[in-house]
Amino acid sequence: MSEPNIYHLKYFSKAAELQSLAAAAKALNVSQPAISQAIRKLEDTLGCELLLHTKNRFKLTEEGRLLLEKSRGILAQLEDLKAELKGRSEIVTGSLSIATSSAVAHYLLPARLKDFMKAHGEVQPELHFGSVPEIAELVRSGKADFGVIIEENRLPGFEHRLLGEGGFTCVIRSGSQWPAAPRFLATQESPGWTELQKAWRRHTGTDARAALTVENWEVISQMSLLGMGVGFVPDFIAENQSGLKASEEQNIWAGKIRYKIYLIHLGEHQLAKPARVFIKSLAQQGF
Repeated sequence: MSEPNIYHLKYFSKAAELQSLAAAAKALNVSQPAISQAIRKLEDTLGCELLLHTKNRFKLTEEGRLLLEKSRGILAQLEDLKAELKGRSEIVTGSLSIATSSAVAHYLLPARLKDFMKAHGEVQPELHFGSVPEIAELVRSGKADFGVIIEENRLPGFEHRLLGEGGFTCVIRSGSQWPAAPRFLATQESPGWTELQKAWRRHTGTDARAALTVENWEVISQMSLLGMGVGFVPDFIAENQSGLKASEEQNIWAGKIRYKIYLIHLGEHQLAKPARVFIKSLAQQGF
């Protein structure tokens, strides 16, 4: 003898609760004959009558009332099990390796990583820092699940997701005056000193003077705080670094130099679950 079918049991229970084959069919979005057939198959499987088969009357037999009582517990346990299994499938564990620049890690990533870790505390993240070519190599070699880069152009061989974009800004120490003959703190990377020089020349017709070229935007912001020169940095640094102020007049030309923040990886099929979940959260929130 075959075992009772869970769908047949579900159809019978709904009909018994509503005391109507038609009402059960409507509630379950199936045909009325499907309800009738399910109940007949249950009766054949269990070897007993569940309904008193009289015209225009719905009434359970003693066996039908017993099955209804027991089936409620069975169906409830099944729903609990489905919910528990779904919850377990949503648990995210494992490592999460991210390659990015120190500027992104310092100013943009902490808040996003904090939210992610609050929701997925079993994940073990690690950060790698480097230039754009170094970040690309970390991802390409598999040492990082994905990279977050500041770059105007897309890199060949990677899938890209745009997380944010903006422009550059000139900053000086709060409380100080904009110098008549500014000396700039900028990087040799792109966008950096080369783009600054071109934009300044278009704006003033003269060459920009460098106070110092530094590889790192965070160092530039610190030197600006010490009054060592005019910092040339992305707007997200100016907005998130206390003690600095931007010059609206100078940012007319500086803001025309743009940057984009891309997330790069080798393909979603190669990403582990922690990376997929974190990338999804970044895509929803952005920078």
